[in-house]
This record gives sequence, C-alpha cells and structure tokens, in this order.
Amino acid sequence: MVVIKYALAGLLLVAGLVAYSRREAIVEAYTWNPTIERPVIHSFDPKAVADAVREDAPQAGLRVAVAPDTRAASLPQLAPATTTPAPVVGGNARLDGVVLGPDGAPLSGATVRLERLVEDRTAALDVVTDANGAFNASALAGGRYRVRAWRAPTYTQQSSEVLFLTDGERRSLVLPTDAPKRLDLWVQATPSRVAVGQTAILEVKALVDVIDANGQIVKAGWPNELVTANGSGVLGGQGGQALSNGAGIVAFAFRCSQPGTGSFSVTAAVAAETVAVTCTTASATTGATTVGGR
Repeated sequence: MVVIKYALAGLLLVAGLVAYSRREAIVEAYTWNPTIERPVIHSFDPKAVADAVREDAPQAGLRVAVAPDTRAASLPQLAPATTTPAPVVGGNARLDGVVLGPDGAPLSGATVRLERLVEDRTAALDVVTDANGAFNASALAGGRYRVRAWRAPTYTQQSSEVLFLTDGERRSLVLPTDAPKRLDLWVQATPSRVAVGQTAILEVKALVDVIDANGQIVKAGWPNELVTANGSGVLGGQGGQALSNGAGIVAFAFRCSQPGTGSFSVTAAVAAETVAVTCTTASATTGATTVGGR
C-alpha cells in the first residue's frame, strides 16, 4: 500500500511540473484577443441595393390598353318604380259617425275620405253622408288612418283626424267643418308708368276661398262684389265703384293729366289693396305693377 501511495504522489508531481511549464499557452487559450477576433459589420446602402435589382423596361414591343369612350353611349331605360297602394277594405274594422256644419247641424252630401297609411303607401276610400249627416264604412283593414270631411264648394274640415284602428274594432267620429270665405283683392295698373295724356287700366280681381273636389281651399273669382277705387296724388278724383263680373273682375280706366306720382286705394268688403302709378312726360311706358292676390 505504501508503494502505491508513493507512486500516485509521483504521478501528481510530474503532472504539476508539466502544467507549470505550459502555463503561458493555457492562459493565452482562455484570454480573448480583440485584435485577432474583430467582428466585421457591413454598411447598408439602399441606393446600391436598388441599382443592383433594377431592371430596365423594354424599349419596344409595348402596348398600352385604352378604354373605350362611353360618354355618348345610350343607357337602357329603366321602368319606373311602382308602389302598390295599401288596401283599405278586406278586414273586420268599422268607422262611422256624423259630419257637422259650422252651425253644429248635420251636413248631408259631405264627402268623408278615409286614408289608410302603411309606411310610405297610402290608399283612400270616400264615403258620402246621408240626409242626417251620417256615414258608415265597414269591412276595413286595421291600421293607421287619416280621416277628413268636406262638401264643395263651401265646407271643409280644417284638420284631419288621425287614429289607429285595430282589426275588428268599431270607432265612431264626429267631424266638424268650417266655411272659410276669406276675400282677397288682386290689383294691377297697366302700365305702372303712364305718359301724360295717356289712358291706362286699373284691373281688380275679387278672390274668395272655395273648396275644391278634394277638400282643399283654393282661390276663385267672386262675382257681384262691390269694389271701390279712389285715386290720390296726381290721380285724385279718379276711380269709382263697380260690381265684379262672373270671374270676379272689375276694370277702371284712368288718365294722367300731369307728371308726378299717384296711387289707387281699392276696397271691397273686408279686403283692401293699394297700387302706385307714376305719370311721366315721356311717351315710353313700362310693364304693369301688381299687388295683392294669392
């Protein structure tokens, strides 16, 4: 055992001596030398890369596509859009009631229009009141309704009744009407500039509210209306009174006796209008001046 121990000790001593003799090589192996292992980083040049991959376009054999000119091309005619009216009848609902005149008495012979509104569609049903002012519409489809009454040319309902009618429901309405009769005047001097010594015309139209076949208020000539025209300024003392004809028209002749300004005040019942006239020394005249009218 002693011999083995000394043999191992001898081997360790020899290994130590060898290592010591090679110490510089070992240190050099584990030490980084920047002068030997310097990394190389290449710079990036975008232009050089683009030039390297660029390919020149061919100088011949090119063909450019040209779209046809369609500006003058005719377009196909589309059929107009059609809307199917919303049906009014075909259900189990019912609307009835009475139409009254301005005095509260039943109004016979009046038209009652029932308009059923479904989205943007509308359909109408007209019924006429009997001798007692009553109306009755049955077998109606349910939905939203607008109801309006009138009797041309005098009576109309100023605002409609809007309601929702369920299928199978019965609803009764009282529809009051008014008799609008507002009188307006339409006055025109022809011409509006009149030379001294020249005769011109003052035309007046008496217009009154009437009810048309659809229950709308429109203007119409009002006959046998007493119209008065009074001149002032250089037209003082001229004018007069007259009844409107069947078209509601009255005409007055007037004459300029001296240069200056004047006017006519025109009255009829509760309406009144004024129109200005200029009397000149020149022979040239201009167009008419119109006031009033609707």
